[in-house]
Amino acid sequence: MTQPPPVLSVEAEAYLNEALALMQDWSINRNVIDWERLERTAFQLADGAEKPEDTYRAIESTVRGLRDDHSTFMTPSQARSFDQGTASFDAPAVEVMEDGIGYVSIGRYRGNIGPQADEYAAALASEIAEAMEDACGWIVDLSSNTGGNMWPMIAGLAPLLGGEGQIGSFTYPGGLVEPWTLEDGSAWWDEERMTTHGVEIPSAQPPVAVLIAGRTASSGEATAIAFRGRPDTRLFGQATAGLTTSNEPLYLSDGAMLALTMSVFTDRNGDTFGQNVSIQPDQSVEGDAIPLAVDWLRTNGC
Repeated sequence: MTQPPPVLSVEAEAYLNEALALMQDWSINRNVIDWERLERTAFQLADGAEKPEDTYRAIESTVRGLRDDHSTFMTPSQARSFDQGTASFDAPAVEVMEDGIGYVSIGRYRGNIGPQADEYAAALASEIAEAMEDACGWIVDLSSNTGGNMWPMIAGLAPLLGGEGQIGSFTYPGGLVEPWTLEDGSAWWDEERMTTHGVEIPSAQPPVAVLIAGRTASSGEATAIAFRGRPDTRLFGQATAGLTTSNEPLYLSDGAMLALTMSVFTDRNGDTFGQNVSIQPDQSVEGDAIPLAVDWLRTNGC
């Protein structure tokens, strides 16, 4: 028996088409997805929808069908909470150990850019810059960084990222490249100022050992990639989670948000990552990577 076609109200149909059009225009996988099948499934799931919110389940299912393992859908209330809510983050830890090696641990940062992000970055960058006077080399521990917003992390680590200039980029299908840069006391995405730290970058740059692990994900991976290609830098630990892609927000007419995966991370050397592509350490370490990182720093300036 032939299944009857889905029936939606004019309002619900227009809303679902709005969401599908954004995905088709911007998804990183837009050129390989069977859109006819995906749209047919979405309308079947939304059968009987009267209002935009009645299509949310269909939109969530379609987002999963984009096969990037990173895109998400937020309802209007969730989107407002993300945009306006208080940031949630693991407080960074900065210290100089007895042997003169600096240590900074950066965990997740969940929250939008804005005053809170600037405050976080400025406090972290100031603490690192002050401690650099007493440290011969640094360990940057990203092993528990599960992601969130990369810009406060990168801006806060600016004193250790090697001065001003490009430290990575987003690469889009078709070849468009938008750089990540440090300039004028801020982290920039292309020509847009993202997060301000306001700290003068020391001219003398110490060796840096970066710790990564399987929990290092998404923006945590972006932060690790920002160190790749920096002189006197080495990555220790285990392969990262493999979410080396960028999500960007697209808002629907009722305030809901599609956080769509649109691009892949590229380091300052031009090496590109992407969907299910992990960052590999320069030196693989099972268990605690700090002792090997310390040994390497001792042979490289400490």
